[in-house]
Amino acid sequence: MKYKENHEYNCNKYITKIKQFNIRIFNHILNEIGCTDFTCEQSYILQALWKQNELTCIEIANETGLAPNTVTVLLNNLSKNGMIERKSNPKDRRQVIVVITEKGLKAKKDFDRVLSRIINIGFKEFTDAEYEQFQKSLEKLCKSYEGFFNSPSKE
Repeated sequence: MKYKENHEYNCNKYITKIKQFNIRIFNHILNEIGCTDFTCEQSYILQALWKQNELTCIEIANETGLAPNTVTVLLNNLSKNGMIERKSNPKDRRQVIVVITEKGLKAKKDFDRVLSRIINIGFKEFTDAEYEQFQKSLEKLCKSYEGFFNSPSKE
């Protein structure tokens, strides 16, 4: 698909609104269940660490799509809450490895509670097939945007 002049494009607006609603609802539900150990934004990092118990800051940035400086701020807060620890990479002392703690691993239970509510709120009008197609479309869009950063021409 190519840009067509005078055509109304609203996908970016909807993606932004969905992201903002998701963050607000997620944090609201965390508050409802009394979870103060992490926020929606911090959960992006936790999700990456639940898949692999330890990652470098760059690996976290690549996995989450967050800017490295944003990752640093979120890691500082997760560290203060005892969810992660930082350690030096024995192969390269300049590199920091982020490790999820036992407390961070246990937080997955709260995350799953929130996620189930988020899914039930946001996708209640979707069939399973519609959800799967929507997810595939988002993955395709994400790959296109990721390709921008890997392209020398940036187009």
